[in-house]
Amino acid sequence: PPMASQPAPLLAAAPAAPVALVAAPSRGRGTVLQELVEQAPIEFRCSFDGQLMMDPVRTPLGHIFERVGLAHALEVMGGFCPVTGSPLSLEECERQPELRKRIAQWVRAQMVDQQHRARPGLRVSN
Repeated sequence: PPMASQPAPLLAAAPAAPVALVAAPSRGRGTVLQELVEQAPIEFRCSFDGQLMMDPVRTPLGHIFERVGLAHALEVMGGFCPVTGSPLSLEECERQPELRKRIAQWVRAQMVDQQHRARPGLRVSN
């Protein structure tokens, strides 16, 4: 018979991965821009919070984030990537000016399209 006086062996618990422990900062939900986010191509959205990026950065592992959102996540998570859980610093991430330009062009085109839908009688002459 097992002896009740001996404690059960303790198993070392694996540390929990830091992935998805941080709530992303709110950035314009419920606004006209939020409608744009829902229509935005996936490559224009942050890997962390899915929001439309204005200042995209690429990590050494190739994930693209909005710079401000990544900075917040790194601060809260103690220097770990919010997607992979691997050590990361903002200085390791490279700004993406061409992607930023493409996003800005897409946003402008969407805004022009919305204006034309709001005023269907308005014609643009060439």
